[in-house]
Amino acid sequence: MLAEAEAEAEAEAEAEAEAEAETRTRNIQQHKRDEGIDRAVFTDESAIAYLSGFWGYLGIEFGRPTMLVVHGWWCMPQILRLSLHR
Repeated sequence: MLAEAEAEAEAEAEAEAEAEAETRTRNIQQHKRDEGIDRAVFTDESAIAYLSGFWGYLGIEFGRPTMLVVHGWWCMPQILRLSLHR
């Protein structure tokens, strides 16, 4: 019973965090549209986590740089990991 309550509380917290990240992303998209900016690229790990809600291993996975592309129109932001191999 306690495990179920903990799992439910964790799921609620994750859903709330996702909703907050979506609101932040929509706000930045509106601001970029207002400024006439088509898209913005974020490379700072804290900014990526703040806007996307993704708190995983940013920039750590195999040492690849991570970027977040936020378009000026509504669509989900894209997290990109670049390959440094030729």
